Amino acid sequence: MVDFDPAKGAEIEKPRSAVVISSDSVGVLPLKIVAPVTTWNESFKGKLWLVEIAPDANNGLTQLSVVDALQIRSADV
Repeated sequence: MVDFDPAKGAEIEKPRSAVVISSDSVGVLPLKIVAPVTTWNESFKGKLWLVEIAPDANNGLTQLSVVDALQIRSADV
């Protein structure tokens, strides 16, 4: 879980599951680049910045979800 608070405006502002999209070799600070995961909603259909993730044993999700690529940010390790 990543705590996306504090937030401004329409940014996600609560703890969420997230996908880490940076490697250990990026930068010298103890930061990871992350994108939040949220539960699928029919209104998300056709929105190219929302990447669908099906639940499976590897990701631990229990329902269809999406990664929100517009909400990418750095998080302290």
